[in-house]
Amino acid sequence: LAVLFRSNRRRLWSDFFIAATVSWMLGAAIFVSGISALWSAPGGESIEFFGSYVIARAYFFGPSALDKFLRVLRFLSVVVIVMAFAEFVSGRLIVRDAVAAIVGAKSASAGAIFRGGMIRAVSTFEHPILFGSFCPLLLTLMLYWERSAIRRILWVSLCLAGTIASITSIALLSLFVAVGLFTYDHLMNNYRWRWKVIWAFLTLVFSALFLISNAPFGWLITHLTFDPQSGYFRFLIWDAALTYIEQ
Repeated sequence: LAVLFRSNRRRLWSDFFIAATVSWMLGAAIFVSGISALWSAPGGESIEFFGSYVIARAYFFGPSALDKFLRVLRFLSVVVIVMAFAEFVSGRLIVRDAVAAIVGAKSASAGAIFRGGMIRAVSTFEHPILFGSFCPLLLTLMLYWERSAIRRILWVSLCLAGTIASITSIALLSLFVAVGLFTYDHLMNNYRWRWKVIWAFLTLVFSALFLISNAPFGWLITHLTFDPQSGYFRFLIWDAALTYIEQ
């Protein structure tokens, strides 16, 4: 916090919204469950959310800080993705089994998640979806940070392997979107209107989808996911969540 509040730092609107969101999370939890909620999930989630933001705001300040962060991230990401792909090939949660062996717990592979008879890799993450989402986000950073075409191709290959290992449809779709937008940006770099064209195209596509289909979200889930059942399950989650948020 001392670094964040130095005289040469500016306040941002995001600072206010982050603080307001954390206050809402904690306030709602205390209102429903009492002060004990601070020591359970709401308290932990708030610390993760606010703490990560404060660290990023304090230390990722300027190009040199971001450069140092990405150098560390690059090394750790290679290790994490290689371990995930090893899990995918071996059919075992290698990282969790290794930790279980160290602490004397039973094997974690019994609780692994499978799809199509293949294990969904998690590496050091909590769930395959989280690991899968990490890969295209990492790729987006590396495509713009790396200056060598060879290195960019290597990162695409590595992140694609990690995304496949997670067997997560949204992650694979996000990876293709990341590569497609980077390629478009690179080829159309001399045209300032390039992003307006993208937004106009997306608006046209989604408008057509909503006009033609009686269930546009259902169409997206049916055609763009490995397992449509899991997509509809998310709809049920949001139906329940919105009801409680309204209350």
